[in-house]
Amino acid sequence: AGIVELPCELRRFLEKMRPSYTAGAGSASWLLQAWQQTDQKSEFEGVQRIVQGFAEIYEAIERYWTEKLGSAAVKMELAQEKMEQALEAAEMRVATIPASSARSELRRILEVVDAESFVLREDLRVGEVEAPMPAGLELVRRGQLFEMFDDSVSNAEVHARLKEFVPDDGSDLRLLFGGENYHNAQARCFEAIKEL
Repeated sequence: AGIVELPCELRRFLEKMRPSYTAGAGSASWLLQAWQQTDQKSEFEGVQRIVQGFAEIYEAIERYWTEKLGSAAVKMELAQEKMEQALEAAEMRVATIPASSARSELRRILEVVDAESFVLREDLRVGEVEAPMPAGLELVRRGQLFEMFDDSVSNAEVHARLKEFVPDDGSDLRLLFGGENYHNAQARCFEAIKEL
């Protein structure tokens, strides 16, 4: 069950009314005390019923929102834990390619990356990475690569145009490579957010 949006009339009621456990002006106990001190004792019983009804409504609303907020906080913590676990499990490597060698490095990458799946068919030492990128990792379309080629562009077209992917400002090129668990981790993150 989702959280019900608070109608403006109810919000005004909550702003004006105070629960019986408080003693300030506008509280249920304050109203009853004021009526007790008047000469209209015969009407006090009716006022008492009305004020008691309002106090019960107020307390029920307060319980509802306290419960919903508490539940949302727990869900948020669980979602954050799931996302952290997913990110820890994701195998990600970043290849930083100096602008001066970007064209030649991209040509080498194109030779070993599958045009449809973007998966490395063989190990690849790229950029300033000490260890080679192992075969089976996928060139992930995130970061700078996503900025140039969004999801509307097919992998095959990105593969054909990848040589264009040299930053004009002379900055280094950063490519992300991830294993199969990257997509699993991404799906788990989306699931955690959806549950929240």
